[in-house]
Formats: sequence, C-alpha cells, structure tokens
Amino acid sequence: MEYYTKESQLHTAILQFLKWNKIMAWKCNNAVSYIEGRRIINFQDENGKSIQGVPDIMGYLPDGKSLFIEVKRGKGKPTEYQKSFIENALSNNCVSFFAWSVDDVQNKLKEKGYLK
Repeated sequence: MEYYTKESQLHTAILQFLKWNKIMAWKCNNAVSYIEGRRIINFQDENGKSIQGVPDIMGYLPDGKSLFIEVKRGKGKPTEYQKSFIENALSNNCVSFFAWSVDDVQNKLKEKGYLK
C-alpha cells in the first residue's frame, strides 16, 4: 500500500491513475472563495447554502455514470456529511466510494466492471 504525507498527493495519484485509464475526473474544491471581494461558495444548494460532504474527486465514466470519490489518508474517517453524500449518490445510480489509496480506486472500478 502506498503512503502519502499529504492528502493532496493522494488526490494527484488518483487523478493520474484515472487519466491513464481514460476516465475523465477532476479535483473539487468546496471551499469559500473570494473574487473581487465577493464571497463565492463553490457548491451551493437551491438556497445558496454550501453543500457539505461534496467528494474530493468528481468525474464521469465511459457509460455516462457520474463518479464521486472521497479521498482519505491514513486513519482518516469520513464525516457524516461525506457518508450521506456518498450514500445519496449510490442511491441515484452513481459510482461513489471512499478511497484511502490508488489500490482502493482500482479495486472498486474493477468490481464495478470499469477496469479489467
């Protein structure tokens, strides 16, 4: 199992793995940003509130299904918001899971039939 000192290093490794396997994906940043002094929340609900639990990596698979990966490092544990997002995505026929390593991503995508 690979070890990364920062979660951002694991994000990069997972994104490279997905790219090598021709799966379109990108890193999400669900933080508050400030543009020209205005507060911007990247992912908002219909009322303008920040959506909590948005996964670190989003993408889509060759069959058009949405892909959501919440990345954790070491002994990191998902929050209730993250669990809720993943469960909701799964119930809506998305491919969605937690990953502590590139191997986790590979194994889950193999299990779902997206990799050989």
